[in-house]
Amino acid sequence: MYIIIIGGGRSGYHLAKMLSQNDHEVCVIERDSEKCRQIKEDLNVKVIHGDGAEEKFLMKAGADRAQAVVALTNNDHDNLVICQLAERHFKVERTFTLVNNPGNAELFRWLGVNMTVCPTSLLAGLIQKEIDAKLVGALLPRSIGDLRMTQIQVAPDSKAVGKRINELELPAESIIITIFKENSAKVPRGSTLIQAGDQVLALCQPYREKEVQELFNGGTVES
Repeated sequence: MYIIIIGGGRSGYHLAKMLSQNDHEVCVIERDSEKCRQIKEDLNVKVIHGDGAEEKFLMKAGADRAQAVVALTNNDHDNLVICQLAERHFKVERTFTLVNNPGNAELFRWLGVNMTVCPTSLLAGLIQKEIDAKLVGALLPRSIGDLRMTQIQVAPDSKAVGKRINELELPAESIIITIFKENSAKVPRGSTLIQAGDQVLALCQPYREKEVQELFNGGTVES
């Protein structure tokens, strides 16, 4: 199999090592130049210095011929963007990710990520066995109950203004899906800056909706 790993930290390094030792073709995309250098020196894998959440680096890595893409950054929003790009733009059949916030696992599966797991060894085993996409789909829940989609306009006095998504204290079991900025829709990343007037579209469990709204509207929300 040809497998692209985004994130060359500890998990990415060991996963690349394990997979390459099992005769898989592996490419690692990593933003940190020092980590890239270390992986090149230690492992027999292709390494690309860049941001795997950007289409041009996935294209450079040959995502259009990859059988699997694994997102291992430390930011759940970036991991989601990577998996969605791989599936929707490059038609990659299998996407895997480690979920940093366990509360996001079901949300990721609902949004189309084939498999969300935590231990790196389990992740390697799943890919090694080349789990059939239909089997994965059968094992995942068809729905996760009454998920609520909520849209909030960011108020000027919101504590979220001027912060990046990865700096926000988002409630568990909630995730930002889209941000509308000046009549354009943007798939957010961890580095996306929140500004007053933005329209934030979030997905969350119903009992988290009030918390999500309060984060962006600058005040309390009536029950």
